[in-house]
Amino acid sequence: MSLPFLCHLCDHATYCEKYLKLHIYVQHGDKSYKCEICGKESKLLVNHEKHKKTHSDQKEFTCDMCAKGFRTIRSLKTHLFKQHGVDFDEKEKSSMLKDIERRPKMKPVDPECLKCNRKTFRNIEDFNDHVLNCYGRRLLSIDFICNKKNCSRKKWNSAEVLHYHLFSEHQVSDRVCDICGTIVKCPWNTVNNLIRHKSFVHYDQKPETEKFSCDQCDKIFASKQRMKYHVEVKHLGIKKYECESCGYKTNQKCRLADHENIMHKKEPLNCKYCDFMCYSRTIYGKHNRKFHKDHKKVIKINAF
Repeated sequence: MSLPFLCHLCDHATYCEKYLKLHIYVQHGDKSYKCEICGKESKLLVNHEKHKKTHSDQKEFTCDMCAKGFRTIRSLKTHLFKQHGVDFDEKEKSSMLKDIERRPKMKPVDPECLKCNRKTFRNIEDFNDHVLNCYGRRLLSIDFICNKKNCSRKKWNSAEVLHYHLFSEHQVSDRVCDICGTIVKCPWNTVNNLIRHKSFVHYDQKPETEKFSCDQCDKIFASKQRMKYHVEVKHLGIKKYECESCGYKTNQKCRLADHENIMHKKEPLNCKYCDFMCYSRTIYGKHNRKFHKDHKKVIKINAF
């Protein structure tokens, strides 16, 4: 059976005029939305807005059972299904199972000189010699050193060669700063963390704020207290607060209070301005700041 609506610019066919118009707009239209951070172009505004959230640290959706934040409602639902056993209808459950089983694909790293854009080399040694000739001897003042143990070849001549070496030899997507040689964790070969590293460390976008670097990883913090908390939680695994009822441990006092009320006391917190209800003080505070911030009266919740 032939489809009635045919594209006049290609061989695409569909059964609906609305989908044909959408196809022409997306595939053949000139208008696009460009991301100011990474340069990605999207034909649809809704896709552009969704992409911009990947660069943001703001997490609009919060789990009311453990207070963990998420950027999208889809991620929150998957978390509820996987971690807390919340039941959904068969269609959503099937879709979430596919998301859980589907592993993200790492973008391949190809050898490319970023100065002359040459991409063809006999091997990595040829690539390494080429960048030295192309950039000049100034590269020798920067140490581009592989951070993996038992690596047969540690030092390279440029950031792009070390980046290619890390991918081809160690199967990791870490990127390399071309200014200082620091290796930056970048999941799935994205550039967000490298851009953030350059902004804070080299371009000094916040000169009035002193920066504190973790001596065990590449993270940078605006205060010494945040840096200390990061070291205790991420590197030392310290959890100061423990639930007397079940032994649950956490590194935040507010999370312990949320846990005790959610799992043991189950005392509901009802919003005074709408019909919202939850068991978490953290969620309650976020709700009021987001939806009732114009109210002059400040609602204070006593500790459990």
